[in-house]
Amino acid sequence: MIGVENGYPIGLDIKRVKEFQERGARYMSLAHNGHSQLADSNTGESDSVWLHNGLSDLGREVIKEMNKWGIMVDLSHPAKTSNMEMMRLSKAPVIASFLSSCTK
Repeated sequence: MIGVENGYPIGLDIKRVKEFQERGARYMSLAHNGHSQLADSNTGESDSVWLHNGLSDLGREVIKEMNKWGIMVDLSHPAKTSNMEMMRLSKAPVIASFLSSCTK
């Protein structure tokens, strides 16, 4: 499946969600190795620096658009606070495409 590892390229234009879907994207993470305009990244868990304390208002709208166009929400790289909010908002099941760390 084609995935978007960071929603940053959406910019501030929510119409880009549909564009990514039309180009074949089937899952997307809202942040990766650093915070985006959509969500806080898991990098904040090590440095305690947060941009949104979860999702931004735009990030919440993007989740709705992803559900609308059949793009799965990927929980692999955003912060726990972002992930919890995405799970609450998504009307469809979410995925974790990559396990970045393991707990002993």
